[in-house]
Amino acid sequence: MGRTLDAAAIADAAIALVDAHGVDALSMRRVGTELGVSGMALYRHLSDRDDLLRRMVARIASELPPVPAVDADWRETLRRLGLTAWIAFERHPWLVDLAVSPTRLMDATSTVGTETALQRLIDAGCSPDHAEEIFVAVAAQPIGIARIALSRAAERAVHYADATAPGPLTAAFRAQAFDAARGRRLLETALDALLDGVAASLTRTSGAITPGTPQRKESK
Repeated sequence: MGRTLDAAAIADAAIALVDAHGVDALSMRRVGTELGVSGMALYRHLSDRDDLLRRMVARIASELPPVPAVDADWRETLRRLGLTAWIAFERHPWLVDLAVSPTRLMDATSTVGTETALQRLIDAGCSPDHAEEIFVAVAAQPIGIARIALSRAAERAVHYADATAPGPLTAAFRAQAFDAARGRRLLETALDALLDGVAASLTRTSGAITPGTPQRKESK
């Protein structure tokens, strides 16, 4: 017996299609073909292609580890948010190019995750506006690094505007591939540096960080 045709089944088929053939293969007609129906049949369950895209992102987010954990403080909550986004991009490298573009920015963080992260920052001494700025800064880290290490742009050769022969440090830096493993290390470094700065600003503001807040953790 075939699977019931509904919005979730359509999103799953679309994700599998793009995983296998890339974003350029995505169309209502092609997804319909994968499901054994016409592309027009999908419009009984989805309003348009953008609706499909939103459901694809939401479907991927639903399969990720829950964020935030009940026992996590503000720092661990934000670190998990950043690393969880990376997991999504690593599983589906096309996602960063599809979900983040000049005309589209899709937030895959759950409403509960966003609310909890912001509240934990406020409880730690941030103003609401500052909490929002920190939240966006953390969310931007995996997006930016995934664009370098995981997206289609990462498959292209790097061309340097400065043709001067590089020094030994620059040459060694440029010789390293921006692959997924390096991207993960870069993200952990960036997140820890950012959160160190937040912790320091809270210490200066309140004189002491919220009890129980851990210091920087080493990458595993």
